[in-house]
Order: sequence, then C-alpha cells, then structure tokens
Amino acid sequence: MKKKLLPVLCLLIACLLVFTGCTQSGPGAAAKGFVDGMFNGDIDTAFNYVEPSAAALLKPMFEAVGSETYIQGLMPAAGAEMPTNISTRVVSEEITGDTATVTLEITATVSGVPQSRNIPMSCKKVDGKWYVDLMSLGQ
Repeated sequence: MKKKLLPVLCLLIACLLVFTGCTQSGPGAAAKGFVDGMFNGDIDTAFNYVEPSAAALLKPMFEAVGSETYIQGLMPAAGAEMPTNISTRVVSEEITGDTATVTLEITATVSGVPQSRNIPMSCKKVDGKWYVDLMSLGQ
C-alpha cells in the first residue's frame, strides 16, 4: 500500500508546485498583486510587489494618503465616489531582459456605470523576483 501511495503523493506535490508557481511569479503577477492590494486597502500586501528601494521611499507616503487616492487616480471618472465591483486582469506582458511592461485591464462600476481601462505598468526583476517599478511610472 505504501508503495502505491508514494507515487500518488509525489504527483500531487509536483502538480501543486507547478500550478502555484505559475500563478505566483512573473511581472504580470507583480503588477496585479500591487493593484489588487491597493484596491483592497492592503498597503502592506501591495508593497510586497514594489521594488524594495522604491517601497522603502514611497510606502510611507501611500500610508499617509491611503489607497483610495491611488484608486481614484486610476479611475478618474470616479470623482469623490469610490469605484465598486473592481477587478483586474493581465492583458499583456512584454519582457525584455530584467524589465517588463505589463498592461492591466481594470474594470469597475462608478456611479452605477461599468467602466474599463487599460493601465500600463513597468516592472523589473531584482534578485530573480519581479516587482512593480513605481519610480518609472509616468515617464
């Protein structure tokens, strides 16, 4: 019985590693993780996806103004009203060496009207891990 169980357990573990690894890495996952964290008001989680030197500099500013300011900047038609039913989806990833441009589609309801907007985000790889490069946004 133990001989039959071991291959099954090995296969299950291998599948878990493959499937969780695919969803947890890459520039698209970093960009989506950052934006989702901000939308959820979880600045700590969001900044786990920001390039470390930029995170050290910018996180205190985001904590001071709150994630709502960032969200309203992404969905400018929102005005004073916060968007609801927010979802994000990676539309494309363009990787060149240790840098990438990720396009996220952000869909939300604002004043009862569904809206969708594509947002390009710059990412870079540091020590083998992908991060959002907030210092290059707007350049």
